Amino acid sequence: MSCTSGSALLLLKQLREFNKHPVEGISAGLIEESNPFAWNVILVGPTDTLYEGGFFKARLDFPKDYPLKPPKMVRILSFTFFFYLLSIFIRSVEIYFGNLASKY
Repeated sequence: MSCTSGSALLLLKQLREFNKHPVEGISAGLIEESNPFAWNVILVGPTDTLYEGGFFKARLDFPKDYPLKPPKMVRILSFTFFFYLLSIFIRSVEIYFGNLASKY
């Protein structure tokens, strides 16, 4: 794939700018150096929320006619995320049954 298209050059420029001035809790990079249309993104769960401590991985797929059409985001469910959700569920069950047992 040629990286000389206007869309490819724009995406590479935007990625460089993003990495030069990062947004807290978000990181992004190319999946493959030869393909500026596919990015890996990691979002860190913000503090004081249910998502605190979580790392959420996603893939951004940009169309060839970007910026005229938006990218598609696909969230990747990793084992880390699965165990994070499982631990939240277990804590919720423990709290529920702990409160239920104290009533009787």
